[in-house]
Amino acid sequence: MQFRQSLHALFDLLVRPDAFFERDGAWSLGRAFGVVLAVSAVTTAAVAAMGWLFTSNIDATVTVTTMEPWSDATCESFAEMNSTPEPCTIDEPQTKQVSVGAKVWSAFVGRLPFVFVASLLGWVLVAAALHAATWLLGGEGSFAGTLTVAGWAVVPTIVQAAFALVGFTLLVRGTAFSNDPEVLVQQLRTLSSSTGNAWAAVGGLVAGVWQAYIWTHGLAHARSLRVSDAAVAAGIVAVVTIALSLV
Repeated sequence: MQFRQSLHALFDLLVRPDAFFERDGAWSLGRAFGVVLAVSAVTTAAVAAMGWLFTSNIDATVTVTTMEPWSDATCESFAEMNSTPEPCTIDEPQTKQVSVGAKVWSAFVGRLPFVFVASLLGWVLVAAALHAATWLLGGEGSFAGTLTVAGWAVVPTIVQAAFALVGFTLLVRGTAFSNDPEVLVQQLRTLSSSTGNAWAAVGGLVAGVWQAYIWTHGLAHARSLRVSDAAVAAGIVAVVTIALSLV
């Protein structure tokens, strides 16, 4: 029963936001924040999937020096102390082959927390922009209400993440990765700059318009505005967010 009610609420949010924001539970900032956390996790997972897809297709290796021999003077100093460190027992640098894909993946994973935090920060910045835009149009109401509206409206960004993942997958599958690390770096830059491909562009447009639809009805309630005025504020912010998603 609870699951069915949740699905009905989700349907209203995405298809009939005016009806959704007439619900008492719609104005819980805590619930909206929970949605933001969940969507941020999904977005981060999508980015992680793109990183794994890229690095798992890299077969190149690089030679890494693991130990250099110490100078004779240094080793003589240790010999006087009846000690022989391992660097004093080798004549040539010791090396090993390291997978480029593994090293890139390790660096990529280290940046995933920033993706998650950036998603949360984006929610607050969008809410601030919506609050400012509605203020210019005579809106009244707390920033908490605007935050709540912006929080619920992040759900369509899952569509954007899905489109970006599909587009990136097609790009990777269509790329023959080089075994030359220098060429690989250039290929990585090319893939990174391909976020504006057709799939990502469509995803950003769909998500932006869908969010604007939700913002419009949510702001009309939260900021005591006519739907037309709320639509103007939502449209301005949506144009900016869509443009940024295409950069």
